[in-house]
Amino acid sequence: MIVAMLTASDSHITADAKEWMDKDDCNDLKFFEKSIFGWFIMVPKDLRSVEGLKNVPESLHRVVNHAARLGCSWVMLDCDGPVIEGLPIYDED
Repeated sequence: MIVAMLTASDSHITADAKEWMDKDDCNDLKFFEKSIFGWFIMVPKDLRSVEGLKNVPESLHRVVNHAARLGCSWVMLDCDGPVIEGLPIYDED
């Protein structure tokens, strides 16, 4: 099976969202660390599930929602990933 993945800069999420993802108790969204460089994030299969995500930081929710609308199954946030037009950029680091 081949699936679509949105690759994006981690500058599309806030420092607070990055801290949230570094916690071990975040069950609302499935994701995996990509070494020290970012994360792989599983995109829920339907838009209702994406819209129903609770306790997910707004900036991260926005990226996942964008990926879902593009039909992606995964998001890869990377420190060297491309900036995606239409998504906010947070230069907090």
